[in-house]
Amino acid sequence: MDPVINAVRRAAWIDCLLFLLLAMPIVSVELLTILFQFSQNHLNPVLGDVRLPDLSQPLLQLSINLFGLFGLVFAVCRLRFSGDLIVFTAVVKLLACVLFGLALAQGLPWVLAIFLLVDLITGLQHIYLSRN
Repeated sequence: MDPVINAVRRAAWIDCLLFLLLAMPIVSVELLTILFQFSQNHLNPVLGDVRLPDLSQPLLQLSINLFGLFGLVFAVCRLRFSGDLIVFTAVVKLLACVLFGLALAQGLPWVLAIFLLVDLITGLQHIYLSRN
C-alpha cells in the first residue's frame, strides 16, 4: 500500500481512539482527570503548577464531548477517504496547532502541549508526504 495512505490511516486510527474517548461523557472526564493528575504528580518540575479545571460544569463537559465527537467524525472520514484528504488533513492538523498554541498562551496547562506537538508532527508529515 502507498506510504502516504498508510501515514494518513495510522494517524486517523490514533485520532479515532483519542476522540472516541473524549466523545463519551463519563470517560472523557475520567481521562482528563487522569491526565491532569499524572502531570501534577510527575511533570510539575517541567511544566510548572498544573491545576485540574472544574470538570463538573455541564457546559465544559458538553464542550469536551462535542470536541471529541467532531474529531471522531473527522477521523472516520479520513479512514474512509484517506487518499483524497491528505492535504485537508495537514491543514486541519496545523490549524489545531495554532488553536492549541493560542489556548496555551492564554493560560491553559502546558501538559496539553503534547497534543500540539503530536498535531504539528502529523501535519508536517502529511505535507511532506503529499509533496512526494
